[in-house]
Amino acid sequence: MELANVGVKLKGGIGSARPLGEKPGFSFKTNEFVKGQSLHGVKKFMMNNAVQDPSFLSEYVAYEIWRRAGVPARRATHARVRLNGEYLGVYVVAESYEGGFLDRSFADGKGNLYEGSPGVDLTDVDAMELDTNTGVNDRSDLRALAAVLLATPDDGFVAALEGVLDVEEFLRYWAVEALLDHWDGYAAQNAEDAASPGPNNYYAYHDPSTGLFSLLPWGADQCLVRAEISALAPPQPLSLLAQRCFEDAGLRARYVDHLRSALAAWDPEELDARAEAAYERIAGSVSEDDQNPAVSFAAFRAAVTSLRSFLRTRPATVLSQLGD
Repeated sequence: MELANVGVKLKGGIGSARPLGEKPGFSFKTNEFVKGQSLHGVKKFMMNNAVQDPSFLSEYVAYEIWRRAGVPARRATHARVRLNGEYLGVYVVAESYEGGFLDRSFADGKGNLYEGSPGVDLTDVDAMELDTNTGVNDRSDLRALAAVLLATPDDGFVAALEGVLDVEEFLRYWAVEALLDHWDGYAAQNAEDAASPGPNNYYAYHDPSTGLFSLLPWGADQCLVRAEISALAPPQPLSLLAQRCFEDAGLRARYVDHLRSALAAWDPEELDARAEAAYERIAGSVSEDDQNPAVSFAAFRAAVTSLRSFLRTRPATVLSQLGD
């Protein structure tokens, strides 16, 4: 399928942004110039350069695990990319949360979608980037959530939170984040750089039909590495939603229940086979002069081996942490 007149721009955050000539990431909007135009029903997608993921498989596997646990998460695959005839290498193609995903995943997909940037929590209402309904820019939904997090006493916190957040879905989301060792995610557990803790790589969506927020995973290109890390570690204090849930004994117990449920949906052999099949599919293209200067074929192969080991050993490690 060939599309013309598509909006394209460079993308990438701290650590992953690269200029032209150094395997840049791209964002595509198929309906930027042609109203209604889509690629197999997708109107916006990213081509991530995987410069922080030598396995090229972290996002591909991680979002699948979130979905298997019942958490809405974007789809991802791989593509060979050429720019003006020059082969750039293998990219991770992932759909945006705009342009079809929200309609497919929620009862009402016309609500506010907010993106959290590094160190920006849900309580930083004006700093959260609004990606939908920007002409109206009504942030009263997010202000209501922030008020609950900032001002509700402990004895009334759970009831108030359930009025603004899909609590069970958030606990599932967070449990999978911990299982994946997504240290650069919302809860920022086990963050490698303790000097700069805080939430990162998440979206918050407000469904108008329920009046509740859901968190959506993002930027999962550096997880599935440390299989022995604790899934019971406290979140970073700046991630206030996770912190307050962790401090409440009842919510913490429900979080642990969701760890167990997510592990029940974690099929090590099936996930390992999925990773192996993806490796076989992209290995030849990675070896064909991928333009990422940080990834040799040997490094790619070693990273895939490590990721597959994580998929096989992580469940037993976490069950041991839980005392099961």
